[in-house]
Amino acid sequence: MLTHYGRDVIKSPYDVPINEAPPTNERMTVTLGSHETSLDGYYKFLFVRDPYSRLLSAYVDKVFAPNPTFWRIFHKLGMKYLKKSRVAVKCGSDITFSDYIRIVVQAHRTNPISGSADCHDATYMFSCHPCEVQYDFVGKMESFSRDSMLLFEKLHLNKTIEALRKEGKQLADEDALMDTVTSPFKWRKSITACIPWHEALGRVWKKLQIRGVIGRQDMPLSEQEADSISQEAFVRLIKHIQSQSTPAQRREQRKQALVEIYSTVDPAYLKDLKVLYRKDFEFFEYDKDNPNIFPSSRNNSDNSGYFIL
Repeated sequence: MLTHYGRDVIKSPYDVPINEAPPTNERMTVTLGSHETSLDGYYKFLFVRDPYSRLLSAYVDKVFAPNPTFWRIFHKLGMKYLKKSRVAVKCGSDITFSDYIRIVVQAHRTNPISGSADCHDATYMFSCHPCEVQYDFVGKMESFSRDSMLLFEKLHLNKTIEALRKEGKQLADEDALMDTVTSPFKWRKSITACIPWHEALGRVWKKLQIRGVIGRQDMPLSEQEADSISQEAFVRLIKHIQSQSTPAQRREQRKQALVEIYSTVDPAYLKDLKVLYRKDFEFFEYDKDNPNIFPSSRNNSDNSGYFIL
């Protein structure tokens, strides 16, 4: 966005075509334990997220929601760390959230310094090197709207500030919706080699509920209707359901989803997470004893309603 900021069509991140934002293999090279002076001339910023919500987001986006690429990855990880047979781990699509947390814990135990099951669960301390880089600005996903505006002001991106203040929430919801819906329709053949299409769309629906994009209404599609519905019609249906709840209701639903889903995880593995992400919790001022994750009284459940299709 900074590269093309002079062009009138690029006013916000949502204006950047995906083909102009290709993935990169560039990585920071730093010497652990020393101040990285080569970066002193740059304005350095970082955004972080509470490890508990970050892990849930990674699971929902990469494992629960239809994603054949990550299913293959977690199929192998499930066999390695859970000792599940190829029959039990169907394409990786049947890895539960409790399984996912066990995989993450086991992967980190294997290599306490740099261990991770996947880049999405690596610690910030290892991946982003805050001690060595000494960032000028650290924002949080929990206050992203406010923090990103402060960053845009520092970078003098006045057009971006104006565009996002005018329709930032609408653009964010639309982006989340299209990101969630478009890929499964593109991957339909690979997905249906593992699970029925009706279940795939049900997972998309549940993901949007967990993210607080739509309310708790059940997906009103039969198997036959799901098989024949177009991407455009499915998006229209989601937007219709979205209009039946308020943003405040959906924010509260998002919080409830985190509490309910984490209640399915063995408390012993939750305690392991506190240890594995201890430095992230401390350095970025997150509560490792979050009462939503560790309530005073707990009613363990084998299943979360958000994952029941």
